[in-house]
Amino acid sequence: MRKHADRFFPHDYNASRDAKIMQMRTEYGLRGYGLYWLIIEYLYTQKGRVPNNPKLLSMAIGVDVRTIKPFLADCINRFNLFESDGQEFWSSRCIAEIERMEEISRQNSKNVSSRYEKNSIIPFNENKLSEIESHNYGYDRSTNDIRPYFARSTIDKKVEIEEIGET
Repeated sequence: MRKHADRFFPHDYNASRDAKIMQMRTEYGLRGYGLYWLIIEYLYTQKGRVPNNPKLLSMAIGVDVRTIKPFLADCINRFNLFESDGQEFWSSRCIAEIERMEEISRQNSKNVSSRYEKNSIIPFNENKLSEIESHNYGYDRSTNDIRPYFARSTIDKKVEIEEIGET
């Protein structure tokens, strides 16, 4: 499920005042703060965990490896901004937020399916989804209200606009 990669993620309005981030900023300044958020953005696109490989990370976020290597090591070991098992590093908060967004997405899918099944002339079965989509039963599954295809509004006549004349 890659839907979360195309979405926004919560950024606390007071993140720059977090004790761990302030510690990091005393050494790396605003450049470090920017690097931290570049890494967080990358983590979100990778489901929260990435290899602990400074070369790969430097390519992913477009920053020289000589800058990333000590910065990442400090963020893991000194500032505790990320966690690592030696092979990968991650942000627990990032992972928790991704899981929350995925659960919301799953619940929304269930809600749409439930609404479709309630209003459909055939029962909804995810295994037979392609079979259902190949027939036109008069309803579509979307987050919009379910309504017959023929009831969709269309422009069926030209609307003329009166010109305003000078008086």
